Amino acid sequence: MKKLNRINVIVARFGSDPEKLEISKGSTVENALEEADITLNKCEKVWVNGEKAIKKDILENGDNVLIVSPKEAGA
Repeated sequence: MKKLNRINVIVARFGSDPEKLEISKGSTVENALEEADITLNKCEKVWVNGEKAIKKDILENGDNVLIVSPKEAGA
């Protein structure tokens, strides 16, 4: 049975193993990073499902959150 008001997302820093999280529906990118115990470096950017994201973006079930530096992003 699916848990109500919970979603599953995957969070990973480029070059690290991804972490599967179950978080509250309506959670933001920032909430997911906190749950995964990830602190962004000043130059790192967040991408969700291949698109640039900000910390306040709301996540949906099945989203993939990736943290990359400008070098890894091809900048």
